[in-house]
Amino acid sequence: MSRHEKLYNKIKRNPGNVKWKDFYALCVHYFGEPVRRKGSHITFAPRSWAGRGTLPVQPQGKQAKEYQVQQALRLIEEIRRGDS
Repeated sequence: MSRHEKLYNKIKRNPGNVKWKDFYALCVHYFGEPVRRKGSHITFAPRSWAGRGTLPVQPQGKQAKEYQVQQALRLIEEIRRGDS
């Protein structure tokens, strides 16, 4: 099992307690490099989400915001299924 697969499973089990650096690494792996950075706000434009907007994320201290983690997980699940 790859590092990103382990990280995905860990985050999926507990989306309310995710370190920012882990969440960011997972987003870069699945969505590519961010398309915009402004202060603490980072925006991803996932390829599989074409036409549906962007995924903005930002840290909350050293943690990721739970609702943003859940949004990202839904999108990652689409990517893993091969949906577009």
